[in-house]
Amino acid sequence: MHRRTRPVAALVAAAAMMTAGLPAAAQAAAPTSPEAKVGAHLQEAQRAAKRVTRLIRRGDSAAAAKALKSARREATAAARGARALAKDAGDSLPAAKTAIWSLTAAAGTYGAAMERFAGLIPSAQGTALQGSLAGALPGTIAGREQLIAALTALVDELSGEAQAIAAQALAALQAAAPAQVQQIAEVAGLGELPTMISTLIQQALATATTALQTGLTALTAVAPELPAGTQTQITAALQTITATMQQLLPLLQQVMGIATTGATTGVQQATGIVQGLLGSLLGGLLGGGGGLPGLGGGAQSGGLLGGLMSLPTGLPAGFLGGLTGLLGAPAPGR
Repeated sequence: MHRRTRPVAALVAAAAMMTAGLPAAAQAAAPTSPEAKVGAHLQEAQRAAKRVTRLIRRGDSAAAAKALKSARREATAAARGARALAKDAGDSLPAAKTAIWSLTAAAGTYGAAMERFAGLIPSAQGTALQGSLAGALPGTIAGREQLIAALTALVDELSGEAQAIAAQALAALQAAAPAQVQQIAEVAGLGELPTMISTLIQQALATATTALQTGLTALTAVAPELPAGTQTQITAALQTITATMQQLLPLLQQVMGIATTGATTGVQQATGIVQGLLGSLLGGLLGGGGGLPGLGGGAQSGGLLGGLMSLPTGLPAGFLGGLTGLLGAPAPGR
């Protein structure tokens, strides 16, 4: 329904490069390590979510519902493990990177699931399966936001390189959020769905919109405390998010009915916060003799990708799938 922006596509390509570059021995992490368990759960969650798509295509609603339950169960287990790893993030830089990677990949998997499940609702056969897909959205949104909250806490608690990487990961998650909200909004705007299903989607859309506002508020709150180079990267990401949100607002106004006023206010408030941050930072950044870098950054800053690319490469492939999910799920038909 919607297309990825260029920065998001670039990050997806980077994730693919990271996957291809992993040595076979590195991908086969010990199954007993906490990070390996998180990665294994993420892999299973992603596989199950893809099965949901294939089974709906075949018209096998019963099997699709079963795969949906599996995807949700595995994602929940991965999120639980990622939050546990975050408790030890302050012990060392490697521990911090592992925690950041775990939280980011798990949140990315939830984000991909939001888009996939919402996009599959119109083609699912029967109100029971449509209801299951719509009913999965609130828990998926809540799970993602819990992980983002844990990552935001790490930005506050960590320092130096670890803090910069956590902030970059947080910005990447927030950059993906408007597209995820858009997918839900587009489905909510369809007129042929049963009233019960439409109500569930509307409720999920309101929750996702509020979560988007909350996440941006948190990101803009921590940005001024970051080193100058990281501030530059985060500010560039916020510019992109703001532009996307402004494009999204008319769709929200169109489909949200009685919730339109609340949604409009929420998005406008978040946009105002971002613009205020941009105004406070641009003077110093542009006064330094250079334009504001894009998401890719320059040679000096390393760009938004810098922190993500430096995360540990010895983790299971499920983490890389989570990063790809973070950056935008494929269309449900893929």
